[in-house]
Amino acid sequence: MDVTFSLNMAEQRLMQRGTWKDCIQNYDATVVGGLVAFPLEVQTVLAVDVNGHPIPIRSEFFEYLDNGPGMFASHQMLVDQGDQTFVDGRRRVYKLVPNITPTEVITAICKLRWLEKNLLTR
Repeated sequence: MDVTFSLNMAEQRLMQRGTWKDCIQNYDATVVGGLVAFPLEVQTVLAVDVNGHPIPIRSEFFEYLDNGPGMFASHQMLVDQGDQTFVDGRRRVYKLVPNITPTEVITAICKLRWLEKNLLTR
């Protein structure tokens, strides 16, 4: 049995079962045009701060729920847009609504995504 494969599978299963120490990380991200694309290793945003104020994080279906705000949110929130494909791979994208300034910096605590490790044999 391949040791690399076994280690990758064990790590993936553990990371999917919870939020563990060293599986969360703090990121500063720039919102451009209302959207922010986090690095490849980010699976999801757990908490976010905009200009010193925490704001809620909503799922990509929030606008369509009966108790959701529709397309016109009156208070600031971060809405998950799901994974999108970029040149370097799939990245998690969020939309800041309403978009107050063209470019804004947010601070987020994120759960890391499992990424396959390849050990080179010599």
